[in-house]
Amino acid sequence: MFIFINDSFEERCKKDQPIVCINPIINAQAVELMEEAVKEFKYHATYIDGFERCPTYTDSYLRLHKKELEDNTLVEKIEYTIWDSENYEEVINEIWNADRPKFFNAEIAKRKLVRVYNPNLVMIQQRYQTWYGAREKYFYALATKVEVTKYITLIVMISVNVVDHHPSTKEYKNKLIEKANSFSTVIDIEEGIRKGKFKKTFVNVAGYYVQKYNQFVDVTFISSIDGHNCI
Repeated sequence: MFIFINDSFEERCKKDQPIVCINPIINAQAVELMEEAVKEFKYHATYIDGFERCPTYTDSYLRLHKKELEDNTLVEKIEYTIWDSENYEEVINEIWNADRPKFFNAEIAKRKLVRVYNPNLVMIQQRYQTWYGAREKYFYALATKVEVTKYITLIVMISVNVVDHHPSTKEYKNKLIEKANSFSTVIDIEEGIRKGKFKKTFVNVAGYYVQKYNQFVDVTFISSIDGHNCI
């Protein structure tokens, strides 16, 4: 499952050269917003209400679930277990620091830092293809890493109101976290995005709930992405 080219956070910053936000008001707003995002994420990750089990291959180690909310927003849940608790920190670091993450239902994924609010709160751009030769998709998202206890760590992402000059006339809004729609930022123009070469997607909420339990590491992946299904 974990196939990453992995760098430390400092190395990622040197390579991606993200903008460091030094405005204390914006930083505080980002922290407050992600606190709400974490609550929304934890609800979907830890409660089974409304989820239906999806069929898998008999030898699959993935447990797949999905639910549809009243406004037709889809929430997907993928659970799996890693059979060595000594890998707990490695699993977290690989998810958080990966520039080529394993993204469900995608062949190729690339991730870079575009903003840094603090070492545990950043904005990323992720580009990916659902199969080789397919039109490339992308999203921008705030991402935070939260250590709940020494045995539980959350990595949570949500999209916000990013002005990236994509030509699509579609209105992108976060359907699960209303406050995300009022958090606005402007991103430097990339030619491929400005010309509509890449298809824009939007993360209502997504992330990983990683828990160390006895000799195991249990991972729950939650995804609600407008424009991409992970199952």
